[in-house]
Amino acid sequence: MNELQTAGVPTKPLSIEAQTRRDEMALKGLTSLINNPEFADGNNSGKFDLPMPPDMIPNPAEVKSIFKPRPANLPGQNVRVDVRKAEAPVVEKEVVWPAKIFTTGRLAVGKDTFLNKIGRPIQGFADPLYAIQKAFFGTDDKKAPGARAFLQQVGQWGRGTVTDKYPITAERAVFVTLIAAMGESLGFDVDWKAFGKTDSLWVDALISRTAALDRLGVSNVRFKNEREALTDAGFTHFHVMCSPQTLAARHAAAGIPANSPTLTDISEQMAISLDKAALDAGSKPGNKLRVIWSDDKIKSPSARFITR
Repeated sequence: MNELQTAGVPTKPLSIEAQTRRDEMALKGLTSLINNPEFADGNNSGKFDLPMPPDMIPNPAEVKSIFKPRPANLPGQNVRVDVRKAEAPVVEKEVVWPAKIFTTGRLAVGKDTFLNKIGRPIQGFADPLYAIQKAFFGTDDKKAPGARAFLQQVGQWGRGTVTDKYPITAERAVFVTLIAAMGESLGFDVDWKAFGKTDSLWVDALISRTAALDRLGVSNVRFKNEREALTDAGFTHFHVMCSPQTLAARHAAAGIPANSPTLTDISEQMAISLDKAALDAGSKPGNKLRVIWSDDKIKSPSARFITR
């Protein structure tokens, strides 16, 4: 008994022709939704509203497969298909990732993990910093006690950042002079004599030393000028996120206390801002975003995020 009969409204079975017309109208309605520019062309105003890669967009013709094959009519029967219960087809196509990718995201969110999973050899702005750490302390292990704070400090000194946290001091003057003198031995295509004098120091060096590479990923983009320089150099941006609970667990596993100043450092501020922008864009209808949900514990908060 259908819904109208339950409501006391008399009905009669539809003819096969009527059923066919009705199903065709349902199909037209569905395909018009898929072809609606609001969903297909990225006209949304969200900061991350980017067109879905062509290989991820189902062919509209494939939508027909959501209608289960109509069984042959038996004598005295009118068979119809309940579209609402039909299952959507599985589009068995893999994402074709851009050759050169850079990621943004919070500390320990899973940026390297993402790039490793898609087969992009990782280069980083921090590579020369690890060389400095090793030259002074004999190790480039970023998990060594005090290493993260040291790397952040040297990174900001190198790009000439002057703030309350990174003030001008005698210690800083001596370090900048020392690095400018010994930097040639460290390599990495860094203009070491410009250490402490330009905010493009690290990004210029990275673009220079990776110019001949066809496929790579840059995992630690922290500032707007770095993001813009890599975009101009032909890299594609993906932002990596996970749930606050998972992020806290990863910080703990990495030995980073919840109250660590490294988590609110100036180098984390762009990622924090992009998290908020991505969540805002993800709450609105539109195409897939270049946002990677790197969390296998808690479900993505948006169908627009790319999940593992």
